[in-house]
Amino acid sequence: MAYSDTDIRGILESRKKAFEDAKAILDANPNGLTPEARSAYEKATAEVDRLKGEVEAREKLNAVERDLEATLGRKTGAAAVETQKLGEAVVQEFRKFVRGEAGNDFDSKIIEPHFAEKRALSVGTTDAGGYSVQNERMGNLHEFLKWFGTVRPYANVIQTSTGASLPIPTVTDTANSAALTSEAGAVASNVDPTYGQVTLSSYKYVSPIVLVSMELERDSSFDITAYLTRALGVRLARKENNAFTVGTGSSQPQGFVVGSAAGKTAAATNAITFDEIIDLMHSVDKAYRDGAAFFAHDSIIAAIRKLKDGNLRYIWEPSTQVGAPDTLFGKPLIANNDMQSSLATGTKTLVFGNLKEGFIVRDIGSPGFMRTTDRYIETLQTGFLAYAFHDSKVVDSTAVKHLIQA
Repeated sequence: MAYSDTDIRGILESRKKAFEDAKAILDANPNGLTPEARSAYEKATAEVDRLKGEVEAREKLNAVERDLEATLGRKTGAAAVETQKLGEAVVQEFRKFVRGEAGNDFDSKIIEPHFAEKRALSVGTTDAGGYSVQNERMGNLHEFLKWFGTVRPYANVIQTSTGASLPIPTVTDTANSAALTSEAGAVASNVDPTYGQVTLSSYKYVSPIVLVSMELERDSSFDITAYLTRALGVRLARKENNAFTVGTGSSQPQGFVVGSAAGKTAAATNAITFDEIIDLMHSVDKAYRDGAAFFAHDSIIAAIRKLKDGNLRYIWEPSTQVGAPDTLFGKPLIANNDMQSSLATGTKTLVFGNLKEGFIVRDIGSPGFMRTTDRYIETLQTGFLAYAFHDSKVVDSTAVKHLIQA
């Protein structure tokens, strides 16, 4: 059952209250925190982070439920019974597919990778699948989690059917304007816009193979179909996000951090100031600022959360709207843990920019899901993998600027 906006909004209000409590503790101790005050402050900020995780978990489960409804054909309306049968049929067909009974014409698009462990999954080895085979049916599978950010929703994403080199034309005419001319005066000489080009390529990403034993597929008490599609998809998503963030651009995609232009150099190696964030924001032209956002590692955001303006007001504000990110100067503050995690000399710790205008992600075709039984026939195992083709590049660095530590 999906979590309602009312449920999530209640948690956001509690998060706002914890944030206000943390502010009050700092305000009451302008000369430094006592041990008791520090303990209370850390407890309040931990509650802010915990409640943020609660909101993200509920929103993620809502997204998964919507995806499952779309993928398996299930609905919540009057057609629920019929569509549930369709979903069950898909699962049964996949089980046949794993056992090699469905032939080669099985529609792999039904098993759309969403994004795990690298080891072979089997019944006999406890931590490689055996724990999932119980004498009594268990309700669900406990899956260890590690959060990672995402660039894709903020980028300009394009899709092509082939991986051929894709030139992207660019044009700059910002330095030119009309001229004031007197009556019968000579028209100024021709000034053409400056044209350029960037080229997007195609790079292949493949998840490590997951091996599933015949026994595990037959006896598993949890939905191994859903688990495998999600796990392989997550492997792709983790690597893609890293490439779209810090990819070098040499024989791999270029990340938006690497392709960004210098916006501000911090005065210190281990600190970011209020004024430096303002300078970074205004280093991006007003034409791009309306749709821009801040991007930083979660640990850098933790440092930014403590900054105050000249009137001792916090510049960071937690979101109280369902689905909305926290803000900094009214701009979204997006956590991306593929970015620099600590304040150190020469590191790009904060990026401000409009990725929709300045950064392109290229998807080539659709992600694929493959299986093989022949390679592992002597162990009666089936190998599964997912793959995808992508590239990315900053096409307008004036729209994406970074702050770098001294």
